[in-house]
Amino acid sequence: MKKKNEINTTYYHIVSPFSTTKIDQSRTITIINVGSYKVRVLIASFDHWEISILGYWEKRQSRLDSVNNEILNTSGITEAISEAIVIADGGNNFESDEVVINPFFSPQFFYSKKFAHKRNESDTPLSQQELTHIINHVHTLADWPIDHEIQQKLWIGTIDMLAIMKNISSITLDWVDVSSGSVLYGEDVTIWMIHSYIPKENVKMISDIVNFIWKSIIQIIPEEYALTYIDNDSAGCVYISVWNTTTLVSIKSDDDMFLWGEKIWVWMESLISQISKKSWKNRSEVIKKLNREDLFLNQKESFLEIFNQFLIEGMKEILGTRKCPSRFILVWGGSHNSFLEDSLLSFDFQKSWIKMNKRPELITPDQELFTDIEWVEKIMSMSTLPIIAQLMATGKFLEKNIII
Repeated sequence: MKKKNEINTTYYHIVSPFSTTKIDQSRTITIINVGSYKVRVLIASFDHWEISILGYWEKRQSRLDSVNNEILNTSGITEAISEAIVIADGGNNFESDEVVINPFFSPQFFYSKKFAHKRNESDTPLSQQELTHIINHVHTLADWPIDHEIQQKLWIGTIDMLAIMKNISSITLDWVDVSSGSVLYGEDVTIWMIHSYIPKENVKMISDIVNFIWKSIIQIIPEEYALTYIDNDSAGCVYISVWNTTTLVSIKSDDDMFLWGEKIWVWMESLISQISKKSWKNRSEVIKKLNREDLFLNQKESFLEIFNQFLIEGMKEILGTRKCPSRFILVWGGSHNSFLEDSLLSFDFQKSWIKMNKRPELITPDQELFTDIEWVEKIMSMSTLPIIAQLMATGKFLEKNIII
C-alpha cells in the first residue's frame, strides 16, 4: 500500500498582506472591479466551495474621476462604489464586510520565475519542516533581485512598492507534484513563484476607499492574473483586455504557468475621440458604428498600427525567449470590437520575431466553468468577465484555504 504524506502545500500558494483572519468554509464577500469607465460590484457567498451571486450592480464613473490612468478624484470613485454596493445589496443587508478588489490604475510589477533546489539527502522522504525551510530560502532568493528589477522596469524607487500577492503556482520533487499525497523521495525540488507589486501609496489609497465604506480588504487581485481563471484549458493563452483608457495583456505559458501581465499604452478612448472630433459625431454614435466595415477606415488603420506595435512590445517583454501560445482571448468593454479581432487573426507574429507554432486563434471562455455559479447567467457578458474572473480566483483561493 502506498504511504500517504502529511505535507500540506495549500497555504504556500498565496500570501496576502491584508487579511489576518483564518478562512471559514462559509462567508460572504464583496468583489469590486474599478475600471476606466465603470465601477462594478458583485456580492457573493462561498459555502463549502459552492459559489452563489447574491447581487450585482455597475455604476458609470465620471470622466473627471480619472484621466490617463491617474486618479484625480478618489471621493468620486468612493461614491460610485458605495452606490453600487447599496443597489447590489438590494436592501437584503448581506453581511459582507470583506472585500476583494483589483489594483485599479496602479503601475504593477509582476515577477514570475522558476527556482530549483537540490536536496542533500535524497534518500529520505521530504518532510513538512524541510519543505518550509526550502520555501523560506526560495522567498529570500526571489525577494533579493526584485528591488533592482522593479527600479529598472518602472523607474520607481523600491521603497515605494508593496507586494500585494506572493503566489507559488507549483512545487514538484523530481517532477512529481508535492501535493499528490504520496511520500516522496528525490533530489530536485522545483518551485514556480509569482509576485505582484504596486506602489505603497496606491495600496493606501485603495485601502482608504474600502475603509471609508466600512469594509476591509482581504485580497487585491490583479485583473491580468484573474483572467487566467476564465479558461479551463491547461494549454497556454494570451489574454488581451481592451477598455476605455486601459489595455492589458497577460500570458499563461503552455505549461499552465502565469508568466506576466503588462499595461499597453494605447486604448479605445484615443480612437473614439479622434473619430468624434473629425466626424463631428458624438461618442455614443461613434461606438455604435465602430464595427461598420465602411466607416472610419483611416482612423482604424492608424489606431491598429499603433496598437499592434505596443502589443508586440508588451508580448516580447512577457515572453522573453519563450514561444507564444497560439490561443487568444480578447475581452472588451462597450461595443463588440470585431475589427480588433480581425486584426489579431491576420497579424503575422512571426515577422515581429514572436515564435508561435501555428496561426493565432480566438477562443471564447469556457462556459462550463461558470455553470455551477448560481445567478451568473444573469450578469454574464464580455464586459463583466473581469469581475467574474475575480470571483473565480477568489473561490479558488478560498477552496485551497490560501488567503491567510
